[in-house]
Amino acid sequence: MNRSISIKEIESVINNLQKQKAPGPDEFTGQLSQTFKEEVIPILYNLFQRIKAEGILPNSFYEGSVTLITNQTKAL
Repeated sequence: MNRSISIKEIESVINNLQKQKAPGPDEFTGQLSQTFKEEVIPILYNLFQRIKAEGILPNSFYEGSVTLITNQTKAL
């Protein structure tokens, strides 16, 4: 990050989330974030400020998951 993220930027992103889509692996939909944005915005703002100050991402930001998708069609 080369500059701080503002509360207005966080709010704008939350407002523009697709309501029925989950942007992350936690499966929280955009609608959930929008419903609780008054609680979520300060948490995200503090997180981004801490990342900027320390220059270190939380360990959970380095985690990922892989999902195997298979084709279950039968040969005739």
